Amino acid sequence: MYTIFYEDEWRCEVLQKGVQCDMKVENGKIIFFDIDGTLISMGGEVSPKLQEGLATLQANGHKICIATGRSLDSKVENLKKLNWNGYVLANGAYGEYDNELIVCETIDKRRVKEFVEYTNELPEVGIIFEGNDGAFTTKDDAEIALKIMLEITKGKLSREAFFSYFKLVEDLSEIKNVNKMMYFNGEQYAKGLIERFGDDLDFLPNSITQSSGWDTAEIMKKGVTKATGIEKIIKRAGYERADVIAFGDGYNDIAMIQYAGIGVAMGNGVDQLKQTADFVTDTQVNDGVFKMLQELKLI
Repeated sequence: MYTIFYEDEWRCEVLQKGVQCDMKVENGKIIFFDIDGTLISMGGEVSPKLQEGLATLQANGHKICIATGRSLDSKVENLKKLNWNGYVLANGAYGEYDNELIVCETIDKRRVKEFVEYTNELPEVGIIFEGNDGAFTTKDDAEIALKIMLEITKGKLSREAFFSYFKLVEDLSEIKNVNKMMYFNGEQYAKGLIERFGDDLDFLPNSITQSSGWDTAEIMKKGVTKATGIEKIIKRAGYERADVIAFGDGYNDIAMIQYAGIGVAMGNGVDQLKQTADFVTDTQVNDGVFKMLQELKLI
């Protein structure tokens, strides 16, 4: 593992979208990027320099893909300006390449119903479901989750922005095609939840909060990770595992970083991810992705 931090000097002067560097790429790579904490800050900003770098990647013959825990309809507005080649969403439960559906894993609807019934008896725990149709929660659950998020963001996250992410419903057990579940404020119940549902569901510390504890967690169908989604994408796209480069910062990125031919952890990433990565770059706010793309001679 190598840790690389650079001053603000650039090997390629990319001033306009689509301008190509002198360096030619003989063998194209397929590169997967986490969103939160990797491409964007907590406030949702994407640096202009990074946007130009991603456009240059494609101009140089590489493919660029999103690999996020987010759901299908929650891509960041600034990122939509780029012509992404593929998406791995909901931690690998959903995947597209060249506008073709490649993978769609959903949690058994009976388990979803059981999960709702179980957590309904834990009123201080907030629940959020994600699926192909968006992110769903109840008003009471959203209030619990918002309180946690306000603590994490030190009050920078607005109530309006947080609630705009969700579709509010009365009964979460009625949601169909759930590919990821999350709970908030549930550390005291985590052991019981994992024992009750761990046979066919995997639990991860939540990638948004970046806490190593179990106060918040992401829950997927057993065996589903960003790595499994990527594996299906590259098979369709005609790439080998060695052609994969991946960038991430959270617990849900560990499998992806381990799977990739080159796995890069952000400087602001969790320690467990950094320990398994091939490289550790600078932080998101210091354009760590852009700097590593240069170091790898991709732009």
